[in-house]
Amino acid sequence: MLREGSCATFIGLSHHGAESGDRCIVLADEGRYANVRWVSGTKTGSYDQVSAVDLVSDRKTKVSAFEDDEFGFEPEAPKAVRVATAMVYSSGGDAALLKALGHDGVLTGPRQLARQAINELRETLRGDRAWREVVSELGADGEGFLKHALVELFTSALKEEDLHEAPEE
Repeated sequence: MLREGSCATFIGLSHHGAESGDRCIVLADEGRYANVRWVSGTKTGSYDQVSAVDLVSDRKTKVSAFEDDEFGFEPEAPKAVRVATAMVYSSGGDAALLKALGHDGVLTGPRQLARQAINELRETLRGDRAWREVVSELGADGEGFLKHALVELFTSALKEEDLHEAPEE
């Protein structure tokens, strides 16, 4: 059951332009369907009726975290993470959780760190004599290859990290 006035995350595949991970405010729970107002995604600000099975309620999020409460709801205190993490992940998987966390602003810091790491590795490669020769010989394709190499280097490093993790006892 969805609590009227609570925030919820859409976990369905798609619904009239809404995508998995989009957030909404539950205005009325009609049992099988809920009347909502979207607060993130392409439908932000619009009202809709959504199947209740496609919504995961986040009972801890303050409606006012998104905007002034025009409906008179008395929401609970905010959390640092306003996403119902476990429920969104179990229902929608990695992509839905990442999208919901992105809408919530949780990924802002990590994205900045990732950009810094990418820029640092790019500058290191550009400063390396062997890499300068490779990129130079490729001409116009050199920068495209460098981007591809960055993706491969980070991907292989993440895979190697998984292999070296100690098994839990």
